[in-house]
Amino acid sequence: QHVELHGTFRWHLSRNNNYRIFFTREDDSFVSLSDRVKFAKSKNADLFISIHADASSSSNSKGLSVYTLSDKGLDKEAEKLATIENSYAMVNSSYSGNYLRNAKNPTDFVKYQRKLIDNRFKSTKFASTLTSRVKSKTSLLNNPLRSAGFAVLNSDEFTSVLVELGFVTNEYDRKNLRIGNGLEWVSR
Repeated sequence: QHVELHGTFRWHLSRNNNYRIFFTREDDSFVSLSDRVKFAKSKNADLFISIHADASSSSNSKGLSVYTLSDKGLDKEAEKLATIENSYAMVNSSYSGNYLRNAKNPTDFVKYQRKLIDNRFKSTKFASTLTSRVKSKTSLLNNPLRSAGFAVLNSDEFTSVLVELGFVTNEYDRKNLRIGNGLEWVSR
């Protein structure tokens, strides 16, 4: 499924010459959080989009949602998801997470903190724009603009969002996540 989704995104996004598009992987192999962030840095990314499919204990949960970074999630469910995903991805990883810890003096700390705040603002703005543009093309989760402490979003160097395309545990979303059922709307 990932390979098909990757091809759909590449085809639609590459049609716009205003963007340089890079993918952290070309197949279903796992890429660690630290390597994802390093890759984005190596490409001097302005925007980092992490794309996922969600799951829930309730088969009624459905719709797209977009996460931005928060020190503490807006709700217990969002923070629980971030904690689980971070724990899976952090196994055998040297990912340091918050770059503020690497500040060498108070001036560095303030500089990094300002960059992080600026990127959080830009991330929230992008998330809002994205959900506004796709709401006529797909269902949105109630309260689709969410925030949680996903480690992959924790960078002061670029705007970043985590997009949950839908729920694999919901029949409607599962059908829409299949290439033949209109998944191309995501990349337009």
